[in-house]
Amino acid sequence: MSDETSDARDEALSVLSDVFKEINGWRPRGIYRWEDMTAADAWAEIDRLQSREQDRLQAKAREKAAADVRTADAFKVEGLTFSPFAGLLAKG
Repeated sequence: MSDETSDARDEALSVLSDVFKEINGWRPRGIYRWEDMTAADAWAEIDRLQSREQDRLQAKAREKAAADVRTADAFKVEGLTFSPFAGLLAKG
Protein backbone atom coordinates (compact mmCIF):
# COMPACT_ATOMS: atom_id res chain seq x y z
CA MET A 1 0.00 0.00 0.00
CA SER A 2 1.45 3.35 -0.98
CA ASP A 3 1.78 6.21 1.47
CA GLU A 4 -0.85 8.22 -0.39
CA THR A 5 -3.34 5.35 -0.24
CA SER A 6 -2.49 4.69 3.38
CA ASP A 7 -2.97 8.37 4.21
CA ALA A 8 -6.34 8.44 2.44
CA ARG A 9 -7.44 5.31 4.30
CA ASP A 10 -6.26 6.68 7.65
CA GLU A 11 -8.09 9.95 7.01
CA ALA A 12 -11.30 8.12 6.05
CA LEU A 13 -11.14 5.92 9.16
CA SER A 14 -10.52 8.97 11.34
CA VAL A 15 -13.49 10.80 9.82
CA LEU A 16 -15.64 7.68 10.30
CA SER A 17 -14.69 7.54 13.97
CA ASP A 18 -15.46 11.27 14.39
CA VAL A 19 -18.81 11.08 12.58
CA PHE A 20 -19.83 8.00 14.56
CA LYS A 21 -18.96 9.79 17.83
CA GLU A 22 -20.80 12.96 16.79
CA ILE A 23 -23.96 10.95 16.08
CA ASN A 24 -23.82 8.41 18.91
CA GLY A 25 -21.81 10.17 21.60
CA TRP A 26 -19.12 7.51 21.84
CA ARG A 27 -16.29 6.14 19.71
CA PRO A 28 -16.98 2.98 17.70
CA ARG A 29 -14.52 0.75 19.55
CA GLY A 30 -15.21 -2.89 18.70
CA ILE A 31 -17.91 -1.98 16.15
CA TYR A 32 -15.90 -2.07 12.94
CA ARG A 33 -13.12 -4.31 11.65
CA TRP A 34 -10.77 -1.40 11.00
CA GLU A 35 -8.01 -3.59 9.59
CA ASP A 36 -10.32 -4.87 6.82
CA MET A 37 -11.80 -1.50 5.83
CA THR A 38 -10.67 0.41 2.78
CA ALA A 39 -11.05 4.16 2.36
CA ALA A 40 -14.05 3.50 0.09
CA ASP A 41 -15.64 1.29 2.75
CA ALA A 42 -15.17 4.00 5.36
CA TRP A 43 -16.66 6.73 3.15
CA ALA A 44 -19.62 4.48 2.31
CA GLU A 45 -20.23 3.89 6.02
CA ILE A 46 -19.95 7.63 6.70
CA ASP A 47 -22.60 8.26 4.03
CA ARG A 48 -24.83 5.59 5.56
CA LEU A 49 -24.47 7.01 9.08
CA GLN A 50 -25.19 10.56 7.93
CA SER A 51 -28.22 9.46 5.91
CA ARG A 52 -29.61 7.51 8.87
CA GLU A 53 -29.05 10.51 11.17
CA GLN A 54 -30.75 12.85 8.70
CA ASP A 55 -33.75 10.50 8.53
CA ARG A 56 -33.88 10.39 12.34
CA LEU A 57 -33.76 14.18 12.63
CA GLN A 58 -36.51 14.59 10.03
CA ALA A 59 -38.73 12.07 11.85
CA LYS A 60 -38.09 13.90 15.13
CA ALA A 61 -39.06 17.23 13.50
CA ARG A 62 -42.27 15.68 12.13
CA GLU A 63 -43.14 14.27 15.56
CA LYS A 64 -42.55 17.66 17.18
CA ALA A 65 -44.69 19.43 14.58
CA ALA A 66 -47.52 16.94 15.16
CA ALA A 67 -47.22 17.40 18.93
CA ASP A 68 -47.29 21.18 18.49
CA VAL A 69 -50.50 20.90 16.44
CA ARG A 70 -52.10 18.68 19.10
CA THR A 71 -51.09 21.15 21.83
CA ALA A 72 -52.44 24.11 19.86
CA ASP A 73 -55.71 22.26 19.23
CA ALA A 74 -56.05 21.41 22.92
CA PHE A 75 -55.77 25.06 23.91
CA LYS A 76 -57.86 26.48 21.06
CA VAL A 77 -60.55 28.79 22.38
CA GLU A 78 -63.67 29.00 20.27
CA GLY A 79 -66.90 30.81 21.10
CA LEU A 80 -66.76 30.83 24.86
CA THR A 81 -69.93 32.05 26.51
CA PHE A 82 -71.41 31.98 29.94
CA SER A 83 -74.82 30.87 28.69
CA PRO A 84 -75.47 27.17 29.28
CA PHE A 85 -77.88 27.19 26.34
CA ALA A 86 -75.58 28.79 23.74
CA GLY A 87 -74.70 25.41 22.23
CA LEU A 88 -78.34 24.66 21.54
CA LEU A 89 -78.64 27.61 19.19
CA ALA A 90 -75.55 26.59 17.21
CA LYS A 91 -76.81 23.01 16.67
CA GLY A 92 -80.39 24.00 15.77
